[in-house]
Amino acid sequence: MKGSAFVCDPVCALPYGHNVVGLKYFSDAIKTFFCEIIPIASRSLPEHISLKYGFAREFDFYYHKYIRLDSPDDLATYIPRYRGHDTMLEAATRDVGNIFAKHHISTNDAVIFPCVDYYGAMGLLAVLRKLNPENAPTVYLRFIGVMENATSFGGNGLTIINKELSIALSDGYKIKLCAETPAYADHIAEVLGVTVSVVPYPVHADFDLSEKYPGADEKATTRSGANNRVFNVACPGSARIDKGYLSLLEIFTNIRRRDPKQTIKFVTQTLPTSEALPYATYTNQLYATPGVKLLPSSVSEEEMNTLYKQTDLVILPYDPATYKYRGSAVFMECISRGIPVIALDGSAFCSQIRYYGAGTVVSSVGELIEYVFRYRDMPSKTISTRMMQARHRYSVDSRSAIANWIGL
Repeated sequence: MKGSAFVCDPVCALPYGHNVVGLKYFSDAIKTFFCEIIPIASRSLPEHISLKYGFAREFDFYYHKYIRLDSPDDLATYIPRYRGHDTMLEAATRDVGNIFAKHHISTNDAVIFPCVDYYGAMGLLAVLRKLNPENAPTVYLRFIGVMENATSFGGNGLTIINKELSIALSDGYKIKLCAETPAYADHIAEVLGVTVSVVPYPVHADFDLSEKYPGADEKATTRSGANNRVFNVACPGSARIDKGYLSLLEIFTNIRRRDPKQTIKFVTQTLPTSEALPYATYTNQLYATPGVKLLPSSVSEEEMNTLYKQTDLVILPYDPATYKYRGSAVFMECISRGIPVIALDGSAFCSQIRYYGAGTVVSSVGELIEYVFRYRDMPSKTISTRMMQARHRYSVDSRSAIANWIGL
C-alpha cells in the first residue's frame, strides 16, 4: 500500500453541484490503495459541508470570472491579470506549495486531481518542478473537459497545461493521466504522445432496483397502462444553454400535445439568475406548460437524490460541440440508480451510453420525443433487466479503470 493521497479540487467551493459529491466519491473509490486519504477543497466551501464530508479547505478560489459564489472570498478583489502577470496562477502556486509543506508530501505520496482545472494543474506543475523527480510524489490527473480552459486572461488553458505536462514528463516526473471519455483520452494521448487511461465516474452507491421498479415481473405490461402510474422524465443539470435548456420547450410541448392526459410529467431546473433575464419569456412558457415542474438552478445533494428517486427517465439534449470531449456526471449517476437516459448524438459520452447499454442515443429532438413514449410504454421488467446489466458492466469497468490508473 502506498503513502498518503491528497485528492484535490480547487473548484469545490459551492455546497451543490458535482464537485462536492465527485470529491467524496473519488476519495472513497481510492481509499484501499493508500494509507490515508486527504480530500482538499476550496476555502470558499461552506464549513459545514467540509465538516460533513471530512474535506480540508486549503485552496483559494480562482474562478470568479466563471462561477459566482454566494460569499466571494478576498481573492475576488484581485485584478485577474495585470501587465501580463496572472495573479490567480500566483495564488494557486502559493496554495499548492503550502499544501506540500504543511503535509510534508514526499515521493511515497500521491497528489490526485479527479477533475483537472487550469490553475490547480498549473500551480501543481510549478511546485513539482521545484523538486527533483526522484523526490516528487506521483501525480494523477483526470481530464474532464470543463475547467481546463478557465483562465483569467481568456487563453487556451489546455494547450498551456499540455505544454507544461510534456516538459514535466520528459524530465522524468511520475505523472499518470486519464480522461473521463474515450474521445478525450485519445485526444490528449495524441497531443502528448503518451498513454492516457479512460476512467469514468466512480461507482458510488448500491441501489436495489426492486425498489426502483416495484412489481417488475414477467407479467408487467406497461408503466403507463397496467400500472396506472405517472411516468416522470427529468433533466437534471439542464439549467444551462449548452445542456439543452432551449430545446426543452419543444420537447415538453410536443409530448404534451400527444399526451393530454399527462401520463408523462417533467422536472427540470431553471437558468441561474445571472443568465436568466434574456430568456425570461422562454422560461415563463416552460412554467405555463402543463405537467412541467421547474426547480431552482441550484439544488442540494439531498434534493437531487430525491429527484432521482422519483425519476423514470432522464433526457440529455446536450450541445455536441460543447461536449465533444466531455462526459456527463448525470449520466453516470443515472447508471448507479437504474435510470435510463436519452441523449443527442455527438457528445463524447454517447459512446459510453451505447457501450454500457444504459439508454438510447438519438440523432434529433424529434427522435428523442419518440423514444420518451417508447420508454413510457416499455415493461418495467425490460427496463430493470437492462439497467441491472448496464450497472453491472459499468461497475466492473469503473472499478477496474480506477485500479489500473492508480496502480500503474
